[in-house]
Amino acid sequence: MYKEKSVAAVVPAYNEEKLIGRVIETMPDFVDWIVVVDDCSSDRTAQEVAGYCEQDAWGEKLILIRHGENRGVGGAIASGYKWCRDREVDVAAVMAGDAQMDPDDLPALLGCVRLRLVQRTWPVRHSSARVSGRTDFALARVPAELKSFKSGSFYVVPCSSLAEFDPGQ
Repeated sequence: MYKEKSVAAVVPAYNEEKLIGRVIETMPDFVDWIVVVDDCSSDRTAQEVAGYCEQDAWGEKLILIRHGENRGVGGAIASGYKWCRDREVDVAAVMAGDAQMDPDDLPALLGCVRLRLVQRTWPVRHSSARVSGRTDFALARVPAELKSFKSGSFYVVPCSSLAEFDPGQ
């Protein structure tokens, strides 16, 4: 839970057997669910995640979804969002399975969603020092912590905006 909101990290993964463990192990404690979507990897990504799932320390916090065919990163993210929507998770953040995103950046992103600085029905994409996507605010209104992320791209979406979301589209 983050400020009384349930949080899931959707982790699309394709051939990430060497890095997926780092993503799982460095996930902040406030993340309620880590939803790894293996997109039909040809390596041992799914087996690595399954090994973590079998450990008591992860309990029901770690979820593995396996695609029978490769759907691309968008399809993997959509599957993770669907899992979150179906379980009424409050907020979902996407973190890549290759450990390129710094988990320490999550609180600033989640804070923006919680404070409703982000339009409710569209994800926010952050890449390097800019924020883009369909939003209701000018870059000048973005909190300073959003302008100083260390790495990667994040997508954050309040799951209530996924009520009509159909990953089959």
